[in-house]
Amino acid sequence: MDKRIKVVVVGGGYAGVMAANRVTQRDDVAVTVINPRQAFVPRLRLHQLVGGTHDAVVDYREVLAEGVELVVGTAARIDATARTVTLAEGGSIDYDYLIYAVGSFSRGPQVPGAAEFAYPVATLEAAQRLRSVLSDTPVPAPVTVVGGGPVGIETAAELAEQGRGVGLVCGGVLGPNLHPSARRAARKYLTRLGVEVIDGPDTSVTAVRSGAVELGDGRTLPSQVTIWAAGFGVPDLADPEAVFAPSSTTANSARTSS
Repeated sequence: MDKRIKVVVVGGGYAGVMAANRVTQRDDVAVTVINPRQAFVPRLRLHQLVGGTHDAVVDYREVLAEGVELVVGTAARIDATARTVTLAEGGSIDYDYLIYAVGSFSRGPQVPGAAEFAYPVATLEAAQRLRSVLSDTPVPAPVTVVGGGPVGIETAAELAEQGRGVGLVCGGVLGPNLHPSARRAARKYLTRLGVEVIDGPDTSVTAVRSGAVELGDGRTLPSQVTIWAAGFGVPDLADPEAVFAPSSTTANSARTSS
């Protein structure tokens, strides 16, 4: 009988992989990672997938420590009392300790027209779709990236390096979480690449239309392809109500998180 301590990690992203690998340094622990995908998706590479310079997919055997078991499935319910994780595909996994590492997900744009005419970049499937759209779009066509955070900055830079005309709409300050010196360096780099940085008051996007983006200051920017790189949330799988009374929404949130 295996008397090792059972540790289950929900989520196979960066945090989940690092936690699982660190725990395996103990000989008395058995580690299981639950993740909806068969392959590891380095989300920091998704902008490179959009630009066609990286596949953004890595075999888990290259990143998980030896002995870590990977269960491909979606965590639909966590029962903290029974210490079990129920899978959406059926069955459950019991644990002694649970590591919750489901990460973040894209909340989806709430701006009028964005759901119809803007392309998110937060997931593997979204990035693959956007890559396909860009491959069918002439290089001179105007591209607008919405979101002045790291994802928006990296995506804008990746596409500008290909010679595309890119506008980066920040909705306020470029890189709001960056140190001022890093923010200046980012602006300098983007400017050198030819990216038009659109920041300052009233630069939030108020509407997205086919071929255009409308800003709060009244401007309308031409945009053949609009990329949505703003707005992230946290899955509700671990909320008290979700732990003991999960809904289909809970399962969907967990499915898109890794």
